[in-house]
Amino acid sequence: MNKDSDKLKWFILIAVILATFICFIPSLNNKFTTWDDDSYITQNPYITSFSTPNIKALCTKEFVGNWQPLTMLTYAWNYSTSKLNPGAYFFTNLILHLLNVCLVFLLALSLLENMVKKGYSAIKGKYVFAGLCALWFGIHPMHVESVAWASERKDVLYTFFYLVSLLFYMRYTEEKKPKWMLYVFASFFLSCLSKPMAVVLPLSLLAIDILLKRKIELKLFTEKLPLFILSLIMGGLAFYEQQHGGAVTSFRALTIGERIMFPAYGFIMYCLKFVLPINLSSYYPYPDLTGPPLPAIFFIAPFIAIALLAIPIYRAYKKGESNFRLTVFGVGFYLANLVFVLQFISVGKTIMADRYSYVSYFGLFFIVLYLAFTLIEKRNAFSIPVQFALLGVTLLFSIACYSRTKVWHNTETLWRDVANKYPLRVGEAYESLGNYYATTGNLDSAYTNYKVLSTIYFKDPYVFDRLGNICLQKQDFEQALISFNKSLAIDSNYYFSIVDRANVYARLTKFNLALADYKHACRINPADEKVSLKKGTTEMNMGDIKAALIDFNKALAIDPNNITCMYVLSIAYKKSMDYTNALAYAIKAKNAGYNVPDEYINQLTEALHAKTKTDQQ
Repeated sequence: MNKDSDKLKWFILIAVILATFICFIPSLNNKFTTWDDDSYITQNPYITSFSTPNIKALCTKEFVGNWQPLTMLTYAWNYSTSKLNPGAYFFTNLILHLLNVCLVFLLALSLLENMVKKGYSAIKGKYVFAGLCALWFGIHPMHVESVAWASERKDVLYTFFYLVSLLFYMRYTEEKKPKWMLYVFASFFLSCLSKPMAVVLPLSLLAIDILLKRKIELKLFTEKLPLFILSLIMGGLAFYEQQHGGAVTSFRALTIGERIMFPAYGFIMYCLKFVLPINLSSYYPYPDLTGPPLPAIFFIAPFIAIALLAIPIYRAYKKGESNFRLTVFGVGFYLANLVFVLQFISVGKTIMADRYSYVSYFGLFFIVLYLAFTLIEKRNAFSIPVQFALLGVTLLFSIACYSRTKVWHNTETLWRDVANKYPLRVGEAYESLGNYYATTGNLDSAYTNYKVLSTIYFKDPYVFDRLGNICLQKQDFEQALISFNKSLAIDSNYYFSIVDRANVYARLTKFNLALADYKHACRINPADEKVSLKKGTTEMNMGDIKAALIDFNKALAIDPNNITCMYVLSIAYKKSMDYTNALAYAIKAKNAGYNVPDEYINQLTEALHAKTKTDQQ
C-alpha cells in the first residue's frame, strides 16, 4: 500500500466519522424518556455506585426482561462520572456508534480484499466503497433508535464486540491460527453480555465462509462448535428471562397463520424501509385482531417475502458462482441477524422495531454497493446515473437521520410521533403523554390524553383511576368521582380506585360514603397502615373516637415509626379526654421529628394537671 492510498483511506474514514457525528448532533441534547430509561437509569439504585452489592446486582439481575450485565455496568460508569446528566449518556452512545462505523469500514475493506484473493473482481474504488458502506451504516434513519435512545446502549455496545469478532474471524480465515478463534470467542462472549441478540454470530460467520468460498467440510462447523454452544446457552437464558418477565406471548394467543403472516410482514417492511425509510416509528403495533379482517398485505406477505429471498438468489445463481455467493452472503447475513426478532415467537408488543436493523442491514449495504460499484466500473452507460443515485440516497439518509434524532428528544416528542403515526391504536403513547403532562403540570393535556386512552383501554380500571387522579389534581371532584366509579364498575375490588374514591368522599365531607370505601379497602389489604390511618381520621370526624383509636393503634402497630399516626393518636386521646396518652404520643411524635406545636403540648400538660387535680378532689 503506497502512502497516497493510505492517506486516502484515512481521509475517507475521518470524513465518514465527521458526517455521522453531524447527523447525530441533536441527540446530544436529548433527555431521558419514560420508556425503559427509568428502569435502566433514572430510577435504578444499582448504578449509583460501584459497591460490591451493586456490582453483583448489575451482573446477576435482569432489567426490563433482559440480562445484559456489561451494558448495565456502562450505565454505572456514566453515573459515576456525570450522575444523571443525560448528555453524557447520549455522548457515550454516539461514541460507540462512531466506533462501530469505523469497524464497518474495516470489515467492508477486509471483505473486499479477501474476495479478490478468492477470484472475485476487484473494486477499484475500494476505499470509497468501504467509506460509503460505513456511512450508510452510520446515518441510515432506521439506526437512529439504537443511538438516540439511552436504553438502547445495549445495541451499540453489543455491535461493537460483534464487529470486532467478525474482524478477528477475517484474520482467522487468512492465517488459520487458533489464537484468532480464541479472540473471536472472547469478543463474542462480551457481545452476548451486552445484548443476547448477539447469539446469531455463528450464522454470520457461516455467511462469510460462503462469500470467501471456504470448502464446506466438517471442520467448518467443528471450529465453531464452542461458539454454537455459547450461543445456545446465552440464547436459552435470554428466552427464559423474556418469558419470565412476561414478554413472550402465549403460543395460543396467535394462530399458526398469524405466526407466519406477521414475521413475513415484518421481513418485507424491513426490506422496504431499507430502501425507503419513511413513516418510521418507535412503536409499530400489531394489527387489531378483534376488529375487522386483517388487511390484504398480511395475507400476501408470505409470498412477497419468499419472492424477495428467492428471486435475487436465483438470478445470482444464473450469473455464476461469485454472484451467487455474494448474494447468499448479503441476504444470509441480513436474515441471520433478523430471524430471531421476526416474531415467529412473539416477544413484546410490537410487530417490528427499527433497532433490529442495526447489524442486519450491513449485509444489504454490502451487496447493494457491490452491485452499484460494479455497474460504475464496468458499464459506462450506468456510471454517472448510479453515482448520482448513490449521492442522492446518501443525502436523503443524512437529512432523514438528522430529523429522526429530534423525535427522540424527550418523552413528549417520542410518543407524540407515535400517536400521530398510529392515532387511537397505541395506548402506551397516550398513557406516556398523559403521565408526562401530569408531571410537568399541564393537566389539561394530561386529561385529554387519558380521555383518549380510556377509549382504547375501556376495560382497564387503571386507566379510569389515573384519569380520576388527574381530575383531582385539577380540583374537579365531580369528574374524579365519575372516573373512579367507572373504574370500580369494571372491577369492584380495584384497590386503588376504592381508596381514591374514599379520599374524595372524605374531602367532600361525605364521611359515611368515605368510611364504607375505607372499610372495603381494609378488607382487601388489612396491612396498609395509610388506609387504616385515613379510616380512623374519618371515624374521628364522625365523632366515633373509640373506633378511631382502634384504627390509629392498628396503623401504628403496622408501622411503629409512622409519626403521623403518633400525632393523630394524641389528638384522638385528647378528644376522649385521656390526656395522659395524648401528651405521651404528642411528645413521642415531636421527638420522632413531627412538627408538634409547643402550644399544643402546653395545653395538654395544663389539661392533664387540671384533670389530675380534679380527680384528687
